[in-house]
Amino acid sequence: MKKEIKEILEEFDFNEVANVMTFLDWKWNNETPKIGTIIVTAFNLLEEVYEKCETNKTEITISTGGFSATAWYFEDRIHLSLDFILTSWSTS
Repeated sequence: MKKEIKEILEEFDFNEVANVMTFLDWKWNNETPKIGTIIVTAFNLLEEVYEKCETNKTEITISTGGFSATAWYFEDRIHLSLDFILTSWSTS
């Protein structure tokens, strides 16, 4: 496992995400996801953005189910971020 992905998985508060999803009755495939499913989803997103950034040498963001994962190059290495977003707004 890439060290950047491992760091996020170790430090990100997945329990808080699970608590919010339970409180809001947030559904994935018609059920509130368990913490294991939440972590696997985040891991898959992080792997996908990392690989696409590594291949294309450009910043990339992928989002699903409230998660947003971003990978970008800075100082000759790939950096990652993972967010869990409840609401957002942007203008066109």
